[in-house]
Amino acid sequence: MASVRDFARTSDGLKLRYEIRGDGDPLALIIGFSASGRGWGDPFLKLMEARFKTFIIDNRGTGESDKPDAEFTSPTWRRTSRPCSITRRRRARIFSASRWAG
Repeated sequence: MASVRDFARTSDGLKLRYEIRGDGDPLALIIGFSASGRGWGDPFLKLMEARFKTFIIDNRGTGESDKPDAEFTSPTWRRTSRPCSITRRRRARIFSASRWAG
């Protein structure tokens, strides 16, 4: 499957860029809150897309996502980076390299 790139709108109106790769059960990859989805690296992403429909998300303020002037905190990240709204599924696996995952 070719990758698909698009934007999701958050509850506070920001645009988050995401990319979809692969097929299978949905897996949202969310790297640390100050990094973009490019931080995963292509070798890792190829492994994930071989097994999952992988959603690679640029956090707010990183990559191609909007970069608001407002302070960025853990509660802000949780409120605006809801992976299930991006995957458009009730449930999705989440893999994160962030201490705020959960």
